Amino acid sequence: MALSAIYLRLSRNEEQLDIDEILTNHRNALIKLAKQHKLTYDVYQEISSGVNTQRPQLTQLLNKLDEYDYLLVMDIDRISRDNSYAEQIKKMLIAQDIKILTPQGAIDLTQESNEMLFSFQAMLANFEYKQIKKRLSRGRLAAAEQGRWTNSNKAPLGYEKDKNQRLVIVEDEAKIIRYIFQKTLERVSANEIAKQLDMLGWRSRSGKVLTTSHISSARRNVVYYGVVEASRRVNGRVVDHVFKEDAHEPIISKEQWLEVQKILDENTTSNFFNKRKATRKLQNLIFCNCCGRKRYIQQMELEQILSNLVITK
Repeated sequence: MALSAIYLRLSRNEEQLDIDEILTNHRNALIKLAKQHKLTYDVYQEISSGVNTQRPQLTQLLNKLDEYDYLLVMDIDRISRDNSYAEQIKKMLIAQDIKILTPQGAIDLTQESNEMLFSFQAMLANFEYKQIKKRLSRGRLAAAEQGRWTNSNKAPLGYEKDKNQRLVIVEDEAKIIRYIFQKTLERVSANEIAKQLDMLGWRSRSGKVLTTSHISSARRNVVYYGVVEASRRVNGRVVDHVFKEDAHEPIISKEQWLEVQKILDENTTSNFFNKRKATRKLQNLIFCNCCGRKRYIQQMELEQILSNLVITK
């Protein structure tokens, strides 16, 4: 029996639907198609955008093309929505003399008319992708104008999304954001704030240590004074922009946010923030018994040692 590869791809745009149900339906349809043609098969499946050229399962399939006689997909756009990448795959399929089978019919790329059909369908898939992306982008802008959070599936730290896609404060996380802004107003550096958050045991939503990068990003985020912001770009240029204030309950006031921005803008050299300076004690008085080199104790280290001591009578 001839061997075939079944490739299943679910677009990220479909993730709001029942992923398992869609994949099961597609898998069953293609397995049925393989049995109708008396083909044995291997199954490859993944969740990825059609324009993404870095797909592990597809890459694995393409690396084993010489083992197969047929490629089974639900439609051409499941292979790729990127024109240039689709053409690369087409050349590989032709080189290995692999025929494509879909529920709509067979495509033999050795025939010139079918080769042109493949390229035309790939071009249509790319055009359709751009139209879908444009509609989704406009939909996100319209939602943002209504104060809904559609920038990502995850809400920013300090918030969660309700059933209406509006941001609602999560107090256990909001206290972290308030702390970051308050310490910045006190002119404490991001590095020092990160250390303090770590000592307090306050972590990100996933339980990770909050880094200076997290802190820097949070301090610039307008969402924390109640704003939903969204943009649509074409070729890297912003063509539509929404800036909706009072979209949700703020964690900090607008006045606090603006004051923090002023501090950050004035502090381009990082010399404006208060930093703990390490004082070296007993310098030039302590020597290593092994190598003879000078040693010293920093004030910060000494404080940490003393704080860990247990005083007993």
